Amino acid sequence: MFKVSKGELIDFIKKSIDTGDMREFLITPIITSKNKKVFYLTEDLYYLYEI
Repeated sequence: MFKVSKGELIDFIKKSIDTGDMREFLITPIITSKNKKVFYLTEDLYYLYEI
């Protein structure tokens, strides 16, 4: 589990795509809010869950 800023996350995803090293992972905010979103990324697809 890692805590990163939005910019760091975007850089990580871009580098993963550029190097062909895209792995499965979940992305979710740490702060609580009424609109909770969780991203689940796989090699082929991505899912957005809104709770």
